[in-house]
Amino acid sequence: MAICIAAFIIIAADVIIGIVFTPLAPPLQFAAGVILTAGINVLKVRMLDRAVAKTVDMEDGRAANYIRLQYLVRYFLTGAVLVVAALTPFINLPGAALGVLTWPAAAYALKFFMKKG
Repeated sequence: MAICIAAFIIIAADVIIGIVFTPLAPPLQFAAGVILTAGINVLKVRMLDRAVAKTVDMEDGRAANYIRLQYLVRYFLTGAVLVVAALTPFINLPGAALGVLTWPAAAYALKFFMKKG
């Protein structure tokens, strides 16, 4: 349930970013950047959910190392997406950078929605 809410928040935030910032850049290139990062952000939410579920049964030290590794993998993915956006002429780098910012926004919004419900 939480993954669905987080994915919805990411996609909704990306749609709003697309509507607000599209006049500042070529629309298709901007949308490509936002869509690329939205997909990666949904993947990162899924990875985080699986990592937390997997560490529940681990001992403390091993679980902490596993979570740290997953953290590095998620941020490596973010860096890789930004490098791809910078090197690919069809993907707008500011669009991708704004799309990356929806990950923390979704995390805070999810925390807010989980308290309400």
